[in-house]
Amino acid sequence: MKPMSIYAIIFSALLSGIATPLMADTMKSRCDIFDKPQGELITSTPCTFSQRQGHISIYRDDGVNYHLSPVEQANLGTFEDENGKWVYRQSGLGSSGLIFKMPSEYLYLYWGKAD
Repeated sequence: MKPMSIYAIIFSALLSGIATPLMADTMKSRCDIFDKPQGELITSTPCTFSQRQGHISIYRDDGVNYHLSPVEQANLGTFEDENGKWVYRQSGLGSSGLIFKMPSEYLYLYWGKAD
């Protein structure tokens, strides 16, 4: 094998190893915002859910965004928002989506229901 071919193989392997961790899981969804669990619906809007290495971003089509970082010293499903407030991921929607208890609202995120 030519030395140039070996370098090309090594470069390709390194490049694929770098690119893979940067990819995020992203899904178009629907976000329903409530004042309390199953309380009054404040708004319902298409949104995009993105998760990378435990960090979650939710981009609502109405311009509101959430960026959540996992809190390592807390229970699984505990995050910190961009303002330093804790956010809790909760069950309740089964395979249909996720619930996030935000500091002042509840976000019900439904997978693939962007319309």
